[in-house]
Amino acid sequence: MMRGVPHERDGRQAHRVRPPGGRSAGSALGSIRGSRLEEPPPGEPQGVQDKSAAKHAGAVRPRLSTADRSRRLRHPIPLTGRMDMQLDPSRNPNSTSIMRSRQRLMAPPTMLKEMGWSPPGTYQATLEGEAIHISKEAVDGTPIRLTAKGFVLPGHNFGMRTGDVIKWTPNATGILARPVDGVADPSYTNPLVDDTGLPIPPSWLAQAFTSVPSSDAYLRTGRSSAEALSQFVSNAGASLQTMERIMDFGGGAGRVLRAIHADSDAELVCYDLHQPSIEWCRTHMPFGRWHDGHETPPLNEATGTFDLIYAASVLTHLNEVQQDAWLWEWHRLLRPGGLLIPTFRSEDFVSRVISPDNAEYAARVRAGLRDGGGFTYISNDAWEGVFPGFYSDAYHTSEYVRTHWGEFFEVVDIVLNGSVAGRQDVAVLRKN
Repeated sequence: MMRGVPHERDGRQAHRVRPPGGRSAGSALGSIRGSRLEEPPPGEPQGVQDKSAAKHAGAVRPRLSTADRSRRLRHPIPLTGRMDMQLDPSRNPNSTSIMRSRQRLMAPPTMLKEMGWSPPGTYQATLEGEAIHISKEAVDGTPIRLTAKGFVLPGHNFGMRTGDVIKWTPNATGILARPVDGVADPSYTNPLVDDTGLPIPPSWLAQAFTSVPSSDAYLRTGRSSAEALSQFVSNAGASLQTMERIMDFGGGAGRVLRAIHADSDAELVCYDLHQPSIEWCRTHMPFGRWHDGHETPPLNEATGTFDLIYAASVLTHLNEVQQDAWLWEWHRLLRPGGLLIPTFRSEDFVSRVISPDNAEYAARVRAGLRDGGGFTYISNDAWEGVFPGFYSDAYHTSEYVRTHWGEFFEVVDIVLNGSVAGRQDVAVLRKN
């Protein structure tokens, strides 16, 4: 049963775990970041869009017949093919990364593999202007360790800042890592394409959403996520191939929508707060509508017009007030019978993924879930320089999802370790 007040939990406050002096993750509420959406003309319902403007160069694909859709179901979503990196090394999509930590620098794994470098290992780093030269040679440099999570830098991190885009260039003695303007780099402005003709985003865009600076992983996980999504939809008695309008909320650089596009003629819509990704998709993947995200509802979309809204790793970063606001907005946007498929991190995720690497943090999360009635929100500055300041870490028990999210939607299924978004759990919800 739907509640009458969208932004309150009947007087019960969510438990929030914050370190002393930690910022309030909800401080950014009430603002809208970088929205390029235009106000609708007077008299036009909010959110009505010109469908023709969303199609590539005005060429609208015809609707598929039922027989054609049935035939498509027999074929897997194609995985894009190999790329010829010798064409232009500066355009290599696997040549950049984002500085995500003050003391850790992750290099594109494809490049390390080509160099024959693998963790663990100790290397030498020297500062050359604004660049760092990393080498195996016994030079008079600073020893740095290579781990599975990147190069561990000394405390001063060679002057690089979180959020910096780093360009990696192999040379005769090692690799040169230097800060660059990511949106001016050839891998962003003039990308290579896959064997279907679609451009490939630079690895720093992929890292913003997969935590790994790998365009190859972007393509691979986009395909596997689309296949998993198709199965969730099928299990709920629907089909991606017969849907008319699909939204990927928090879709980043379009890794899932590009795979869905290969197997569907639905109108595809994406919203995301990461403006460089949205700009890249607008320019290079015009089969969809790509919009700068909003920190708070509403979206400029008409009520009851979407068959499916997919939100991977979105509610995992919002506090409870923000979460409820978006659950209400997604309910508004879906058609009756439409599906919402968000991911979450349950107590099972904590045991499977977090506890083996960080038992202390896992215990902190469990305590928060216990004291917060199945929901906890923990401040985390790991996204500094990449996403807005309110972005932190949220965790939900499966029971909380069934009861609380069930106040907005029918809970069709909960899938633990749902094979999407870094082994997160999946809820399949239906608007009645």
